[in-house]
Order: sequence, then C-alpha cells, then structure tokens
Amino acid sequence: MNPLRSLREALDERVAGQEQAKEALILAVLARQHVYLEGPPGCGKSLLAAELAHHVAAEAVAVSLHRDTRRAELLGETALRRRRVDGGERLSEELRPGALLTARVVLIDDLFRAPPTLLASLLRLLSERRWEGRALALETAVATATPGPAVSAAALDSLLDGFGFQIRLSGLVAGGDWSAARRLLDATAAERSAPRWTPALRAELQQRARRVEIGRGAREAWWRLARRWPDAFRGLSDRRFSRVLADALRAHAFWRGRERADAADLRVLRYLLGRRLDAETAVELERSVEEIAGELGEAPPAGRGQGRAKAAGWGGSGSKGAEPVEILDLALPRNRIGPSRRTDPVDVGLLLRALRGTSQRGSAQVRDDPGGAPRQYRELRRLDELADADPVDAALFAEARLPERPRVHRRQRQDAAGELALLRDVSASMEGRLHRWAAGLADALVRYAARRRSRVAYVEFDHRARRYRCDSRFLHRGYARLLGQLERAEPGGRTNYQAPLRAALEELEHAPGADRQVVMLTDGLPVAGDPEVLSERRLARRLGVRVHTVFVGLGPCPPVLDRLSRETGGRGFLARPGPGGGMGLRERPAAAGARA
Repeated sequence: MNPLRSLREALDERVAGQEQAKEALILAVLARQHVYLEGPPGCGKSLLAAELAHHVAAEAVAVSLHRDTRRAELLGETALRRRRVDGGERLSEELRPGALLTARVVLIDDLFRAPPTLLASLLRLLSERRWEGRALALETAVATATPGPAVSAAALDSLLDGFGFQIRLSGLVAGGDWSAARRLLDATAAERSAPRWTPALRAELQQRARRVEIGRGAREAWWRLARRWPDAFRGLSDRRFSRVLADALRAHAFWRGRERADAADLRVLRYLLGRRLDAETAVELERSVEEIAGELGEAPPAGRGQGRAKAAGWGGSGSKGAEPVEILDLALPRNRIGPSRRTDPVDVGLLLRALRGTSQRGSAQVRDDPGGAPRQYRELRRLDELADADPVDAALFAEARLPERPRVHRRQRQDAAGELALLRDVSASMEGRLHRWAAGLADALVRYAARRRSRVAYVEFDHRARRYRCDSRFLHRGYARLLGQLERAEPGGRTNYQAPLRAALEELEHAPGADRQVVMLTDGLPVAGDPEVLSERRLARRLGVRVHTVFVGLGPCPPVLDRLSRETGGRGFLARPGPGGGMGLRERPAAAGARA
C-alpha cells in the first residue's frame, strides 16, 4: 500500500478536518523541515503533531513550555564528573543530553510562553540543528502557539525564521466546516492504530524525496512569481528560502509521484506562507502559480490519485467496503467560468432537462436582492430607490401630483438551488473516448450547477472514492477550479459503486434544503464493494436524495443502476456513440418503465 496515503489515512482517522495542516506535516517530514501551527485552543494542533510523530515511528519528545521552564528540562541535566590526575582529582561539568538533543521529532506546545532567554536558545538550536559543535538527530520540530496581540508581525517573522512550514488553523465550527465538525466526535473517540511507518521506511522516503531534481521550469516560475508578488515575500530571510524552498519543492514533487519538481510544485508555498497570507491572497497566489505553469507549458498539479502511487512505485488496492479517502483540498476560487473546452460533441440537453424537472420539487427560492434582476414592481420604500422607479411615476411624485408612492422595480435573485453531487467513474475501462465523453458530461453538469448557483460536489472513483474538497468543504461553489480538475483525471483501477455513493450520501445527509441530487457516471460492472449497494439505496431513500445514473459505452447496463434510480426517484440514461463521432443520451427504458 502507498505509505504516503496510509499516513494520511491514519491522520484522518484521529483528526477531523484540517486538511491543509495534515498535508503540510507530511511534506515537512519528507523534507526534514520544521512546522509552526498557529490557531486557537482546541483546534487540533497538538493532536495532529502527536499523531504524526506516532505514525512515522520516530523517536519523539513532547515539551509544554511555560514561564518557569528551565533549560535543563529541554537540554538535559548538568552533572559533576570526577577524574583522577597526578594523584589528585579534577572536577568538571558534564551535560547529560536530554530528549531534545536526542529525539528525531520534537513537539513543542505554547512556543511563546517560554522565558525570552530560553526561547532564544531553543530557536537557535532548531535552526542550526547543532549543539556545542555536535550535529543533532533532529529531523522535524512541530511547534504550536496562540500568539496574542503583544506579538507583532515583524517579531513573529524574526522568531519563526527557522520554521519553514507555517500554517494557520481555525476551529471547524468557527470556520464553517460542518461536515468535518460532524465527524469530530467519532474521529477523536477512535482508538489509535499501530504506526503506519517504520524507521527504515521513513528514512527511505526522505532519501527518495531528496533525490528529486528541481527542473528549470520550477526555477523560472519562482522568479516570475516573486516579481509578480513582491509583497507576499517581503520580510522573509534569504536563508529561510534558500534552505527551505528547495526541500519543500522536492517533497511536494515526490508527494505527487514525480522525479522532477516543476512549476506546479510551487503550490507548496501555501504551506510556507500560510501564516502570513489571508484566504483571498492565498487563492490569488495559487492562481498565479497555475497561470505561470501554463505559460511555461507545464501541467498544473494533479490530484493524489492512483497516478501518484504508480509513479512513486507503491502498489495498492481497495478492499471491500473500504471507507473513501479524502485526498484533495482545493483552494476556493472566484467563480469566473470560461467557455467550454470539450473536444467531443456531447448532447446533454435531455439530462439537464431531467435535472431541472426534478429540482422543481426542491428548495429553490427567490428573494429580494438590490443586485438582482427586475422581475416585477412594488411600492417605493426608501427615497434612495427613486433611481429604480418607473420614470413617469417618479416625475409625478417629484411634482407632488401622485397620490401614492411611486412604483419601483422589485429586484430578486434566486437562492442557491439545492446541492448536486457528481460521481465520475475513472476506472481503467474508462479510457479514450469514453473518458473524454464522461469529462464532457461532467463539464456540462458543473456549468448547470453554476447557472443555478447550486452547491456542487465531485467524487472520482475506481475501486476507491476520492472526494475533492474546496477550502475544506465537500459542497461548495468553486465551479471554475472544479472544471480544471475534471481535465486532470487519470483512468486506472477497478470499479466500486459503494464507495462513491457512501461518500456522497454521508455529506448530503447534513446538507440544508430538500433539493439534493446525485449524478453517477459509469461504464462498467462493480467488482469491488457491495455490487447491489443495498445500504446506500436505503440511505438515499431515507434522506430523500435522488440518484440519476448515466451508463456510458456500448455494453449492457448493470441492472443495479436501474434499481438505484427507480427507488430514489431519479432518472436513468444511456450514453451511446452517435453520428459524427459524438455521443447522444437517451433514457433507459427499464428505468423509465419501472419508475412509471
């Protein structure tokens, strides 16, 4: 099994949410760099650090700093040593190294509560990784803190110069990550499993990450990005980036299963600058990385799917009923959607009309909004609305010749019309034109959700399911970024219906509103998981989620798809090759007749 994915799964079992912090910690271990986690009490900083140390099988020590912390508690006790010389005795001091000088992973709680003199010595030791001329075994230090207003930004930059990865965390409830908050009790109550790595495996992975080459594209992209975003990097020391950036790029490329770091690996900057950047600036910076990668002709970073496992040389297969793995956190983008880039003609009108028809029974509402479309008239309420009044009524009102208030446009905007979860089969059989057709269907569905302002979710599946999150949210409105992800899917693996359905329904269970729909695109028979998805069919009926199924290809449609759509009130479709090399949709007779 892929050890990188195994480690991520272990962190997910014990810690709900905090996806970026988890990936940053794994990259830091591969790069042998230090991590600073900043956030309010109770958001999982210390638990994440402890779980990481446990599962990478490193000699670890945990230190909680306070105003009375003594130097001996960190570095060891000083003892007197007696030696006989020339018939006499000589006394000398000898340091018996403490755990901080011998551990490979150090967990430091409440970093800024230490006395100033002790803090200075500690930060210098972490930065230099040497003590009294001797190299330390230290690989990674994870420090946590909740700095108050007394610690200025300039002081933080100076104090934290030795921490290459700097992440700001927020609470799940405060951050609005309700799906992760729902899993919080189960996650924290789960028993800790055995370590996922061994010391030998950890050393091997670190060595392989260090052998990754940094390509010319990555260097050129860094120069362009630094010139484009000078304010983002102002105040950072040359030492930090000369030492940290190269190691971080190598770790990120290895994480993606590549032997050379390219321009797209500069996405790792979100972990190096996480404390300094607000959410909007971080999104814009990441968008600039992708633009520069495109200018240089290098592909944007792919998802952590089976492609990475193959490239990295690690095998793996999904087990029956295995829990889906959430593997990609997409930064929330602005919703500027360009024209469709589909190369194969795809007739999706029938499917979209079916979705519109079923959504009429949902929770779409129209509300008053000053920026909405003028749909009808109403009576003026405030004088500042005169600019939107009927011209004749406004003139008569100004001359005091109108006995009542003038009419003004009633501007309204449609609220988000429910939720749409898209499940896309990317198993090995979905290659060639089938793969492109499925991408065209998915493209049309995302654009449909954007027009209705629906929240959308995306799951790719083979024998396992991969949930794609946007700013830690499974259901989101990051349409533009999701369209980019559709083009990066790589076919591989076997087919499992149960994993993606379970992943989508668990998230939709707590979604607001009644208009919740799932569209499942597939081309093959399920050979992993429960082929009849009995529990998922029951759960969908209980939640009132309609499941529409689209079978792509020339083979016979599995009967379970007809039963799934019929029992949940959804529609079933066949996608077949049409004249001119395109693809046409028609409703499956078995699903339509059974539903009627």
